[in-house]
Parts: sequence; structure tokens; C-alpha cells
Amino acid sequence: MKEYRDGILLFDLTKDKVWDKAANDTVGLQSFYEANKYNYLFDERLNATIFTSDSKTTAKELSETLIRNQERKNRGKKFKSLSIILKDYNGVSEVNKVDYKNGIYEKGDNDIIDSIKWKEGISRLISHEDGTVTFVMVEELVQPSPKPLSITRGFVISDYQEALEKEWVAELKNKYPIVMNEKAVQKLFSK
Repeated sequence: MKEYRDGILLFDLTKDKVWDKAANDTVGLQSFYEANKYNYLFDERLNATIFTSDSKTTAKELSETLIRNQERKNRGKKFKSLSIILKDYNGVSEVNKVDYKNGIYEKGDNDIIDSIKWKEGISRLISHEDGTVTFVMVEELVQPSPKPLSITRGFVISDYQEALEKEWVAELKNKYPIVMNEKAVQKLFSK
């Protein structure tokens, strides 16, 4: 019964001093995150636009137009925005000749992104079984950076709990130092 009582007491103390504190102490959690945010990094990512067309010819023409447009931009010359270029290719009809999706991608987020070389510029054309053709315009390689607390909250709480527990145990060791009864220890080993 004493062991059971002590176990419940330890559980309740740990709940108050570690688990609940880590979950409810928003200021402490934010401070812990700020001090350790480089432990919670995004991997290298791509800021890219994925283009898909029903026509290989259209996809090839668009990729070449985008390359020329980027060269003009790099030389400081007048260039067109992506929306104007796409308007030229899609016209004003309801059916788009080219669909696109822009985003920041990590490895494993998208099969097409995973299949291209991760470098700035226009990727190769990728033909699909359904007859569509895809290519990617990589705008930039995004270097690893800290994930925001909102995304890593569970991991940060877990690490904060671990830090609180270590701090609590160290505090207890300082407050209640272990004293060895040397005579009793010698007696145990002498038998």
C-alpha cells in the first residue's frame, strides 16, 4: 500500500511540476522554444511553380518563354509577370491550356518536385500516362530554417517537459543530498 501511495504521490507531483506546467505555461514554453528553435528546422525546401498542360507543344513553348523572360529579368530588361504570360497562353476561355500551382515544397511533399533537380530555373518536361506534360519553375532554394512554434508545438512541449523534469530532479538532489551509511554498505559487502 505504501508503494502504491508513493507512486500516486510521485505521479501527482510529476503532473503538477512537469506535464501540466509544460502544457499550460505559454510564456515558459515560448521562451524554451526561442532558446531551442534551431532544434526544430525545416529541411531544405523549394519555392516553385508546377505547370501542367494537355499539350507537349504548349508546355515546351511556355517553358522556353519563361526561360527567355527570366533572362530578360536577370539582364535588367523589361519582362512580363507570370500572370500576364499565363493569360497569353490560356486566353480568356474557361478551359485553361496550362494549370499551375505555386508553393514551398519539402522532399516527399510532391512526386513531381521529388523527381526534378533541385536548382533554380526551369526543369525538364515530364510526360504522364494521361497525356499531360508537367514542368517546374524553381524560383529559389529555401535553406533550412526554424519551424514556427505552431507547427512544432507537440515536439517542443515534449522537450520542455524533459527539461523541466531534469531541472526538478537537480533541485531535489540539491535540497536533499544523498548520504551514504558507509557502515551499512561495508556490512552488505562483508557477508
